Amino acid sequence: MSKSTQRKRSAQGVLIPPSNLLDIIDRGLKDMQRTWPNKELLTEEIQHWHADLGPFTAQAIEYAFECWRRNGHFFPVYGDIIDLCIAFEPISTTRRGCSIECRERHGKGYNENDVAKLFKLYETRMSQLSRPMTDAEIDKLLDDLDKWRGKHPEWRAA
Repeated sequence: MSKSTQRKRSAQGVLIPPSNLLDIIDRGLKDMQRTWPNKELLTEEIQHWHADLGPFTAQAIEYAFECWRRNGHFFPVYGDIIDLCIAFEPISTTRRGCSIECRERHGKGYNENDVAKLFKLYETRMSQLSRPMTDAEIDKLLDDLDKWRGKHPEWRAA
């Protein structure tokens, strides 16, 4: 009987890197500050803006800030811009799931298949040893994994 295996999924769609999304939010806030110069934002407030607008697309955020800049009578609160993002992109199609911080780490480390391969390499090596592995041996395992992957993650570049 043939063994079923899970098919590797190819990357589908194009995601805007999170740093671009944060830049769009920052640009929108700077536009609001130019329009209403008496409003100063604290670092914590900017972090709240990033967290609250993180689930929306760049187009929705740009639309919301532009719409508020043209039509608003005062500096917006979070709900004002969120409502405009929802109006641009109904809630059923907004991006859910990972936070901005999580999305910033996507693709920068090992994935599920890599960890499974690393475990096989580890089991093979440990069957030959009767002692715990040294740091150098662990690094060698990671090097072998990187060779198998064809690249190394960013955190191992140094």
